[in-house]
Amino acid sequence: MSMFNTEANETVNEPVNKPSPKPQRIPSQIRLGIWGFPGAGKSVYMLRLSQELSDQGRLVPTDEITAKYIYEGTKLLEKGEFVNPTGTGKYSKYSYTIENSDNRNIELTFFDLPGEVFTDPENYFSSENNREVNVVDYLLECHGILF
Repeated sequence: MSMFNTEANETVNEPVNKPSPKPQRIPSQIRLGIWGFPGAGKSVYMLRLSQELSDQGRLVPTDEITAKYIYEGTKLLEKGEFVNPTGTGKYSKYSYTIENSDNRNIELTFFDLPGEVFTDPENYFSSENNREVNVVDYLLECHGILF
């Protein structure tokens, strides 16, 4: 059945899921997947997001690796330079906490994967806890995907 009634140019009334009467609670830990081909700007996006949240005084890196990456990457961007692309066969996990005014803090975790990983959906890499996972499974486990 087509979504449009081509004769009358009207949409077909099909049942839709009703919204939940209660808003769902936002989880305190959120994993976002960033998908993109080599050179698409995945690393730059993560840095710009962290920079925006830092400027608002709401971002706290959860570990030294993340703090160093944000600091060094932001300095490069401020000079008009880009961070180096994530090398083939390498990846990093960056995690930071967003402090909200209602004291419900959210921890965001990103895996910075090289774009080459996304050219083969069966490509495997070691994720959290050194668990082997392929790209499709990794993205399916994320709360959201940016691409």
